[in-house]
Amino acid sequence: ASPATVSRCGMIFMEPEALGVGVLCQSWVERLPETFKPFGEQFQQLFDTYMQPALTFLRRNLIETALTVDNNLVNSFLKIIDCQMANYAARGTDEEEEAGVKKKAPKDTVTPMFMFALVWSVGASCDMASRGKFDTWLREKALEAGQAAEVPGKGEAEDDVCYDQTYDCRKGVWIPWLDTIPPFVLDSKTPFAEIAVPTLDTVRSSAVLALLVKYGHAVLCCGATGTGKTVVVNQQLGKGMPDAFQPKQMAFSASTSANQTQDIID
Repeated sequence: ASPATVSRCGMIFMEPEALGVGVLCQSWVERLPETFKPFGEQFQQLFDTYMQPALTFLRRNLIETALTVDNNLVNSFLKIIDCQMANYAARGTDEEEEAGVKKKAPKDTVTPMFMFALVWSVGASCDMASRGKFDTWLREKALEAGQAAEVPGKGEAEDDVCYDQTYDCRKGVWIPWLDTIPPFVLDSKTPFAEIAVPTLDTVRSSAVLALLVKYGHAVLCCGATGTGKTVVVNQQLGKGMPDAFQPKQMAFSASTSANQTQDIID
């Protein structure tokens, strides 16, 4: 840009801490899809009740697998709940159509969808040891707000916390993650090195990954070595992608440059 152009371009920079996350939530509420637009006030109340307290609890009491900033987590939250609303608006499966399954009223899905997105954005950035703390905090907060019944699971055991169930926004029910997949049957012809037995962690990671990719959102999988990231991504890219997607695998090292990456993509 020429000096004249720059001189006429005024820029104001604000630290994320000064801006806060409320403006992101407010902006999102103002552009809700038509189906959910009448419930903007309900969404805003949920934001005010849970979002900032959840972020504060995360910063003070939990340990993150990878460091994040508040705006990043809120954006992740908004992407997940956008995908859920798109799923709600989408046509049902052939099985649902044949069975005459009726969708839950939009108003009844708002709070459960919010809870699901909160768990898998703010609550998903912490390590496994911290998840029990987040589950306890969420239940106490929901109890204060008179919404204890909206939190999935009972929190009475390690395998019955808010991370262990998914929300079917069309049917309006919480379902254990492992009930969303067919029983595992091992093909005797499968090479031993290619056998992948579904676990709770791989099922829910795959489901969240598939949900985001289905509606065009980029996903970065991070975590400790040996936790199944590559297996989950390869399975999703290899078998679970629509025809519109073309998988491309690249290996990076400390010496990989930006130009090399661009050449591989081209």
